[in-house]
Amino acid sequence: MIEAALRQLAGSLDQDVATRAAMIEAALRQLAGSLDHDVATRAVCEAVGVTQPVLYRLFGDQLGPLDAAPGRDGTT
Repeated sequence: MIEAALRQLAGSLDQDVATRAAMIEAALRQLAGSLDHDVATRAVCEAVGVTQPVLYRLFGDQLGPLDAAPGRDGTT
């Protein structure tokens, strides 16, 4: 039973990692195509096929996907 629970948890974590990566990519694409350098969380979520609460759960705030992008804050 514990092994099954661990496999399920690992699958959830893998899905979160994949979703985070897709959201970062979607946010960067939107930023690149934006004349005013604005990124709409709704558009990012729609591009990935998730709801806005998922973005906030994974990143904490609306700027999270951009802050997590490599090279954006100097730490990744």
